[in-house]
Amino acid sequence: MKIENLPEKYEKIWKKALPILKKGRPGDDVHAKETVKLVLSYQGNIKHDKDVIIPVAMMHDIGHALLLPEHFAYVTGPKKIVNAKLVHMLAGAKIAKDILDSVGYDKKKTKEVVDIITINDFDQLKDVEWKKVYDTPNKKFFHDMDALADIRKRE
Repeated sequence: MKIENLPEKYEKIWKKALPILKKGRPGDDVHAKETVKLVLSYQGNIKHDKDVIIPVAMMHDIGHALLLPEHFAYVTGPKKIVNAKLVHMLAGAKIAKDILDSVGYDKKKTKEVVDIITINDFDQLKDVEWKKVYDTPNKKFFHDMDALADIRKRE
């Protein structure tokens, strides 16, 4: 699955992330692609760092690949979905770091990518003040791009 107009410097990341995304929930690979396309096509005035946002857009849901259906038998109680979301964010951050390290990505940018992936679904958790969590321009920008990609998916 190719992403049209993807700058070459991100191709290695996408090539490593895509097979893992395909092991996750159905459609995670398409959602990642759509989120990247939204970022690439953005022409507004909101400041953001594409060298952070594009890898986040590619890999923010990659942690779902480690959550197999049989794992849900061990995630119980009233917070089952919340716990699964937390696991996917933490697992995704680790996978993303490994991928970025393997392609020699900038260490400072990698740290920010990982940070954003660890909180990418916090707005869906009860009792979380999302405005305090999405406290940088890159976090806010990615949150909005991810939400827009979700809206487009439902259309």
